[in-house]
Amino acid sequence: MRRRDIDKQILERIIKAPSTSAVIPGSTPVISFGDFTTSSFTTLSINPSSREFLQRSKLIPASKKRLVDKESLKIELDAPVQQEHAEAIWEGCRNYFEPTSNPLDWFDELNKVLVYIDRKYDSLNTCHIDLVQSATFPAWGKLTQVETQHLLDDDFDFFKYQISMPNLQTILINGGKVFDQIKITPGFKVDVVGYIHFESGSKLVKNRLVKGTGPFGKTVLGWTFPLKSLHVSNPVRKEHYEKLGQWLKNEVGM
Repeated sequence: MRRRDIDKQILERIIKAPSTSAVIPGSTPVISFGDFTTSSFTTLSINPSSREFLQRSKLIPASKKRLVDKESLKIELDAPVQQEHAEAIWEGCRNYFEPTSNPLDWFDELNKVLVYIDRKYDSLNTCHIDLVQSATFPAWGKLTQVETQHLLDDDFDFFKYQISMPNLQTILINGGKVFDQIKITPGFKVDVVGYIHFESGSKLVKNRLVKGTGPFGKTVLGWTFPLKSLHVSNPVRKEHYEKLGQWLKNEVGM
């Protein structure tokens, strides 16, 4: 297979040095999960999970790695990523959802809703991107506000480049944290447009539905209760996913 030329912006992001010590040593930038340059549909979060690179606080063993890290590249964990490493890193990101890969189970739950619009995560048409392309330890919620703002500011230009892709039409968010963040991110105008309720134990929980636009006029849809955090019975989960799927189907005009 012929090696693909790497876009200048992708190359620059891959070789850019980590901006804070919170970035996991030995990790590499996650440009996208799947290929954002070909996908028309993407989900969006704040930054990659530490579980993409770590298992019990150590880099994932070779046989179970999800992405290309510095161990895979056979360089020191604190060594800079060089241009010669860029193709392998980008290929690992593009192929994240290939049948032989080991994607994080976080994506499994979203696939159960995406099926209602004839979508699933793959290497060409549906991907995942983040506002920040670096995985951190501690996790995002435990970083200082100074650290998180620095990471957001440092990666914003590359995120805008991703969103500018003409092939990319729709952005889906899954969770209140990313909703709160994009509300204060330049270029986004997203509001709560409805609710879907579900029972969790003896409580009636409200999942807010959100809709709006992102940079370059992209359609933004989503909800504020992350699917992975649904601690409910299987019948309740199935019913809730069906309601979300039907709402999504109506919104995308299927």
